[in-house]
Amino acid sequence: MIISDFSITDFDLLIKLLEKNYDTHLNIVWAATGLLLATIGWLLTSKDARGYISHDVTAKRVVIFSIILMASLHYVLLFKTQVTSKAIMAELIPLLSDASKKLITEGNNILIYEITSSDLIARSLVTLSLFLVLMTLVYRCNTSRMGKHT
Repeated sequence: MIISDFSITDFDLLIKLLEKNYDTHLNIVWAATGLLLATIGWLLTSKDARGYISHDVTAKRVVIFSIILMASLHYVLLFKTQVTSKAIMAELIPLLSDASKKLITEGNNILIYEITSSDLIARSLVTLSLFLVLMTLVYRCNTSRMGKHT
């Protein structure tokens, strides 16, 4: 078996999978947050962009549809990472000692790479607020209502 050739125990493998899944989850959140902040900033500071969007109804609809599609895909990916985290945890718990199981069940999460429901909700609310700000800016896009910067 390949795993035994590298002397990796099931426990070590599951911890590494959990860690990688957690990293993927955070990368999704940070990438979306960065993209949203950059897009919001660009829209607020570019008179030309606001002018184009405010005068072309089709462009405005396409941008709003794209934001909704991007948000939907973002939340599907976040949810998948949480489901994966739960599946890995379900495999990992039986490998723990009784003392470790007791710590986990009492709410003292010793496995920092677990993606809990509260983690998912908190991170989703942050990106949701940014998606809503962006969609509102696009929807209400009118060059006379926003800043005078170019």
